[in-house]
Amino acid sequence: MPSGWDHGKVIIALVKRKEKISSLQNVDVWVQLYPQNTKSALIYTQSSPYIAGKGWEVAVNPDKESFDPSVIDINHSCLKQVGTTNSKGWNQYKVVDWDAFADMLGLKFGEDTEEEQIEEEKPVIQPEPILTPEPKKKSNKGLIIGLISIVIIAILVFILLGCNSEAKNENSDVSSENIEMIDASQKSENIAYSNIQDFWVEFQKAMKNKDIDRICQLTNFPYETYVWDVDEGETTEYSDEKEFRESFKGFFNNDKLISEILKIDKSTLIDKSGISINDEGIVYEFYFKNINGKYLLIGDYAHN
Repeated sequence: MPSGWDHGKVIIALVKRKEKISSLQNVDVWVQLYPQNTKSALIYTQSSPYIAGKGWEVAVNPDKESFDPSVIDINHSCLKQVGTTNSKGWNQYKVVDWDAFADMLGLKFGEDTEEEQIEEEKPVIQPEPILTPEPKKKSNKGLIIGLISIVIIAILVFILLGCNSEAKNENSDVSSENIEMIDASQKSENIAYSNIQDFWVEFQKAMKNKDIDRICQLTNFPYETYVWDVDEGETTEYSDEKEFRESFKGFFNNDKLISEILKIDKSTLIDKSGISINDEGIVYEFYFKNINGKYLLIGDYAHN
C-alpha cells in the first residue's frame, strides 16, 4: 500500500468521495467517515478549535444505530482512544497511523488527495430581466394631484412637530443623572489588570467571597459557555451580564471547586490562557484573555 496519507489528505479524499460535511459557516468543521443517518463517526478538520491541543481527530459513538463496525474498527492499531464523553456515548481517538486509517476507510491514494478549495453548493440566482418602462404622457391632472399631496404632507409635518414638542416637555423631568444610573446598573465596569497574576489573585478573592459583583467586573461580555452537543459537537452559548449572574452563581455552590481554584498559585499562570480542574470526573475549564490591556474571564467549559 502506498504511503503518504496525513490528516489533510484524508479530509480531502472523504470530501471528494462526497461524504457529508458540516456547514462551513461553523467554526468547527467535521466530515462523516461514511454515509450515516445520524452522526456516529466523524473526523474534524485541522483548523477546528474544538480539537486544538487535545490530541485527537476522530469522534466515534458506537451506541448510535448508524455506527458501522465493519467500516470503523475502534480496536484497530491505527487508532488510540484518548478521551470519552460518558453521558453522551462519544469517544475521541487519535490517529497514530494515517496510512492504515485511510486503508480501513477504503480511500484511494492519488487524485483523491489533491488539494482543492472545499465550498458549499450555492444556489444559482438567475438575474431578473430589466424591463424598460414606456414613456408616460404628460397630464395636468397629475400636476394638480401632486400639489394637493404636498399641501397634505406639510400639514402632517406641522402636526407631528407640535406633538414632539409637547412630548419633550413632558419628559424633561427625567434628568441626565438618572439616565446614567440606569445604564450603570445594566453593565459592570471592568477592573483593569494588565497582567494575569494580579487578575488571578483578584479572581480567587472574588470566588472565595462568592462575590458575583466582583466576578462581573472581571468578566468580558458577552460571556461564552462551551457546550458539547451530541449532534453538533461543541457549540457556544453567549450570555449577557444578567444571564451570567444567574448561571455563574451555580459555581458558588461547589465548595470543592472553589477550594481547588484557591490552590492554584499565580506563578503557574504565566503564558497561560486558562485553567483546568478535575472534580470527581467532571472537568471544569475557565478561559482568560487580555482584551485592550485588561485580563478578563471570557468563558467556561464543563465536561466529562
